[in-house]
Amino acid sequence: MCTLRITVAATALLLAGCTSLPAPPRTGSPRAPVDAHQAVFRCGDKTAIANFAEDTMLLRYNDKSYELARAVSGSGAKYVSADPALTFWAKGDAASITVDEIFQPECVLESSGASPSS
Repeated sequence: MCTLRITVAATALLLAGCTSLPAPPRTGSPRAPVDAHQAVFRCGDKTAIANFAEDTMLLRYNDKSYELARAVSGSGAKYVSADPALTFWAKGDAASITVDEIFQPECVLESSGASPSS
């Protein structure tokens, strides 16, 4: 029984070491890629517009634009900014936004589809 516990603990530690770090942030000015997928969320009295492409996201929230990189998450899709002042985490039709470690009102999906051409 003791050997089983040690084996399970060792396996858990080994798997924990296999997690990867978030992708490095991209440099340059934030802009929506031509082939991006857009989702619009209602977050309390504010709107969040997310443009997803490959492993990045451009988020327009509270009159500011943020470029975020995809991060490892156990469930849903998680994106973080370079400084990590902003985190966006979506699962299903809901999302959460954290700015400077302060949770913003829960976000609910309003619409989703291809990003409009610029």
